[in-house]
Order: sequence, then C-alpha cells, then structure tokens
Amino acid sequence: MVTVNVYHLRYDELYRLHMLVSTPTESRGREEERALFDTIKHDTKLHHHANRIHDYYQMLMDASLLQQPQTYKEGWENITSAGRYLFESGWYEKVATKHKSTLIDAWHATMNINGHWFLKNNVTVKGTWPFRQTMNGDVFEVNKRQWMLTANGFIDINSAVFLGDA
Repeated sequence: MVTVNVYHLRYDELYRLHMLVSTPTESRGREEERALFDTIKHDTKLHHHANRIHDYYQMLMDASLLQQPQTYKEGWENITSAGRYLFESGWYEKVATKHKSTLIDAWHATMNINGHWFLKNNVTVKGTWPFRQTMNGDVFEVNKRQWMLTANGFIDINSAVFLGDA
C-alpha cells in the first residue's frame, strides 16, 4: 500500500481550446471567444502551443486506433504520448490524495458511487475540481510514476505498460 495522488484532466479548458483552434472564425458565437482566438492567432508562440495542445488533446480523445488490431500498439503509443505531454504541460489538476492505497482503491475512492467521493473520510481533497468524478484519461501518480485510467485498466504514460481489467 502506498500514497496515490489523483489528477483530473482539465477537460473543460482543453475542450474550449480545441473549439477555439478548430472552429472557423466566422462560426464563433461569443465575443470573448473571438477575442481570445484573435489573441492566440496573433501571438506566434501561443498559437503554436495552442495547436500542439489541441493535437495532443485530439490524440488523447481519439480511441479509433484502438479498434483496429493492426494499429492497436500505435494507438496506445499516441494516447500515452498525449497523456504524458498534457500532464507535463500542466493540463491536469491534482484533486485528491489517498494514503495506504492501491491504484484500484484510489480509483474507487474518487468515484461518486454511494455518495460524493470528496465527502469520504479516507480521501484528502485538493484543487478546485472535486465535483467531477474520476474518468478515463485521468492520471494516478504512485511513487512518481503516472498511470492513466482507461476503459480497461491503467496504462503507464511513460512506458505504455498496461495493467488490465481494472
């Protein structure tokens, strides 16, 4: 049993950035979104960074490669690469710490089954996102090793080692 830190993907912000970068300018509805896009577009470094984050976000959310046996390995490499880049770039927020735990225990402790997870006594809540439960794409850190939650288990985002059937 070890200490497990739980990080939620800043999904809402990533999705907003995705929409800003991928939606044609004339289709933008809100004035502040148009102003933000103009700021991004006119700052070369920021625009490059936004596009790179957008590309990694799309990779992380795209499970289509996992459906084809011939591209399965490449799919996991893309997903873990995207997860690693987004984690290292600060697109994850630490939301909880579970002491004397396993990956599975920490995952169960941050789910809203039988009540809100952030009200449970055995979880130390951090950050500003406690209301969202853990979901695919979130990262669990054990001994400085990051494991991404997937539909079938956990995958190490640095080595692509898979722990299946969580």
